[in-house]
Amino acid sequence: MIRATLQLRVRAGREPEFEAAWRLVARATSRWPGNLRQALLREADGGYVITSDWVDRGAFGSFERSEEQDVLTAPIRALRESARMDIADVILHVDAVDAVDAVGPAGEPAVVGVGAPDRPVTTPTESEHRQ
Repeated sequence: MIRATLQLRVRAGREPEFEAAWRLVARATSRWPGNLRQALLREADGGYVITSDWVDRGAFGSFERSEEQDVLTAPIRALRESARMDIADVILHVDAVDAVDAVGPAGEPAVVGVGAPDRPVTTPTESEHRQ
């Protein structure tokens, strides 16, 4: 799994318009093959961070190079002053749990979640396939 992180500044006074545009983009992006989730964060200094999780770099690259993405994200690009993107491999994704010592599938220590005592925290790929 990979996570694309876009840090950006929005033109002053256009924040509500940007947030509304992002919701539309996120909804459409969620239908793209290989997209897992997205989040919009607002930093204390007023900047925004968008995260987007994908099954792999190929799926993300397919979206990023598509004409659909270019058209879809045009309203967001028009509202931003600056942007910087980073892409990273997600090594481990851990959801909130009641921490309990357990043994994972390969005998390694694992964390087991409340409400799902038989589901140890595993690599993102394995976790995503179980959902």
